[in-house]
Amino acid sequence: MALTTSLDLLRKVRSFSDENAWRDFLSTYEPFIENWLARQGLDPHQAADVRQDVMCVLVRELERFEHNGNTGAFRSWLRRITANQLKTFLRRRSHLCGTKVQQLEWSVVQLERDDSELASQWDREHSSFLVGRLLKNVAPDFAEHTIAAFQQQVFEERSADEVARRLRMTKASVITAKSRVLRRLKRHALSMEDLA
Repeated sequence: MALTTSLDLLRKVRSFSDENAWRDFLSTYEPFIENWLARQGLDPHQAADVRQDVMCVLVRELERFEHNGNTGAFRSWLRRITANQLKTFLRRRSHLCGTKVQQLEWSVVQLERDDSELASQWDREHSSFLVGRLLKNVAPDFAEHTIAAFQQQVFEERSADEVARRLRMTKASVITAKSRVLRRLKRHALSMEDLA
């Protein structure tokens, strides 16, 4: 399930007038960016520093961000900002060397390219992260085993047969659980207005 950032949320954040929108925006994007940077090889302090730099650029540049009408425009813009801040981090720490730096430099180059596997991975992880956040909103409406069946099929990419065995459910129940949760997530996502 591909999911993108709400245009309504972006409008509210750009106006700097809605404190709840800012809180929602920050609670969505700060952990996503920091976790992503950590998986690229930054230690926790470095990931937090680069994440902070990314957020500073976002705050400064968000008013000038022009959505081009294409799905994922904000996600791509955020990816490029992250690549630029990672590049700046590497330049400031020019004394660093070794395979970690080479990996980070490779990550920057790949993040800057729309057609790279790393850019595709960013897009998939962004969608999964947003689906996970949405899931927290709808989870109280479902039984625990229904959510578990959904998560194992969608996030862990397990087959319905395997999930049924693991959760001691029928295959039909597992498929139905996934379908019900997906329907609710889609409804909830649509209620967020346009998606960017």
